[in-house]
Amino acid sequence: MHREVSSRIRQIERVFAIASTQAKRICAVFFGFLLAATVSASSVTYTYDELGRLKITTYDDGASTTYTLDAAGNRKAVVMVAATPVHAPTTVTATVVSGTSLNLTWNAATGGTGSYTYVVSASPGGAVVKSGLTTTTTVITGLTPHTSYSYTVQAIDTDGTPSSQSPASTAVFTYALPVISSFTGTANSTTAITLNWAASDVNGPGLGNYTLIRAPGTLNASPLSTATSYPDSGLVPNTSYTYTLTANDGHTDITSASATVRTLALPSITGFTATPTSSSKMTLSWTGTDAGPQGALTYTLLRGSTSLGTVTSPFVDTGLAANTSYTYTLTATDVLSEQGTASATGATYALPVVSLTASQTSTSTMTLTFSGSDAPGQGALTYSLMRGSTVLSTTSPYVDVGLSPSTPYSYTLTANDAVGDTSSASASNTTYPLPTATLAVGNSVTSNSVLLDYSAFDNGGPGLSSVSIFLGASCILCNSTAPSGSFTATGLSPSTPYTFTLYAYDTANPTGTSVASTVNVTTAAAAPSVPSIIGPLGAGQTFGTVTASPWVVSWTTSPGASYYILQNIFGPSTTNYTITAPNNQSIQSGTNGLDYVFQVQACNSANQCSAFSTSVDITYCDGGVCP
Repeated sequence: MHREVSSRIRQIERVFAIASTQAKRICAVFFGFLLAATVSASSVTYTYDELGRLKITTYDDGASTTYTLDAAGNRKAVVMVAATPVHAPTTVTATVVSGTSLNLTWNAATGGTGSYTYVVSASPGGAVVKSGLTTTTTVITGLTPHTSYSYTVQAIDTDGTPSSQSPASTAVFTYALPVISSFTGTANSTTAITLNWAASDVNGPGLGNYTLIRAPGTLNASPLSTATSYPDSGLVPNTSYTYTLTANDGHTDITSASATVRTLALPSITGFTATPTSSSKMTLSWTGTDAGPQGALTYTLLRGSTSLGTVTSPFVDTGLAANTSYTYTLTATDVLSEQGTASATGATYALPVVSLTASQTSTSTMTLTFSGSDAPGQGALTYSLMRGSTVLSTTSPYVDVGLSPSTPYSYTLTANDAVGDTSSASASNTTYPLPTATLAVGNSVTSNSVLLDYSAFDNGGPGLSSVSIFLGASCILCNSTAPSGSFTATGLSPSTPYTFTLYAYDTANPTGTSVASTVNVTTAAAAPSVPSIIGPLGAGQTFGTVTASPWVVSWTTSPGASYYILQNIFGPSTTNYTITAPNNQSIQSGTNGLDYVFQVQACNSANQCSAFSTSVDITYCDGGVCP
């Protein structure tokens, strides 16, 4: 700090160019106010007065020097305080944790400089156990069970000044280890062993629990209570097991012992076989012995999970399925309920193998094809083909006839071999549907013709073959391959009813069974007769020439006419006039000096019209004079 103040004074002298004596006086006052009254170093604390003069020097170990100034400003020490010594912990306490460890605690040291580290030593003897400790507690391990221990603690401050040794802790004994004086096992049966032991915890905290381990296998018996026996079950017969028993006093102190025991042997079954004797029978045979003094054996038999009861060798199992593998489990039980088991697998003989197909052949027939095979040695097969309860055939192929179109049919085939084994197969199919046929009257019906529109579809059958249209019993459109279209029936009589029928055939029935669509239609009446133009009518008018406009054109009437069409042909253009019957006249007008040509036809209500009449040429000459 003195060096720092002197450095600052020299800086002020250079910056402000003032005399050294004056600068020192100014800096002393300046630093007295700006700096704190006390300035600290790492291990020494300096305290200054308001003029920046040293008053007190204080050390971390508690020592200090206080200064006063005489009239000349000289400093002299007035009071000096000595350093505080390091005081060791006053109380050290040892607490037993286990047979090999204990906890040691002590109160904190005092005096000295800064913080402390601690050294733990054994007492008596003074051997250092631990050093460099920064806390007031530690765990001491690796001790000898049931042995007395005592310790002292020494403190060392930051400056390395040690304290004296603390008072020794009260001696304590570590716990004694548990003891297992005997550990034995006894086989009770083929699956159970009882373990027994005698254990104590002399000079210990008392037994906590036992851990029992079995090899081979896993034993779910840990931890156990303080009992001295354990029944182990679910074991494998005639198997040696090694058990390890560990006693724990609850403070990590343990001891262990082991014992090896073999379970009793089960009854044994040898030569257990399953031999098929037919497609539905199996013969079981075996030999059984009892390895121990358990007495006579009784046998029970399972087929899969199905009990067949108590049996003796040989045993015949019946009612089985053909060509099927069966697994049997045989259990031998002695008088003490000890059991031995064996298993055997066998497969019954196969049944005949048959196949059956039903094929569509038409809308009314089905073809059945079948075949079969049998395992060697069971003889040739005989067949019976049935539809429902009706026997159809014993040989393949077979055509079933007289069926209904678009109808499902089911068939069953039964095959029998020479030893009575039976097998069956089934097949089903649907006969072809009939084609769909539609016949309708078109938009033209005359006195001597009818337009017919027709269409036909296969509708899921084997394919459309042809269509035919009949007028009564006569074919007028025969075996057309066009599935749809129009056809005009001609040569008909007027006002006459007719019946037309459309027949559609598929490829399975090109000329046989078909579907039909019928329409009834009456031809139109005959066209009216051709009328004749009578000529112009009116005063002063003569046929062929008219002298006044307008004029009247008239014609003869036609029976059955509903209207007339009058054509006025003038040069390159034609004008039609429709006149409703019974009117047979039309008023016409024209231009003087021009020629007009007229012709007329009669039409009935069915729009059937006669031919046009002979045309008449009329010239208009006004007043009889033509330009």
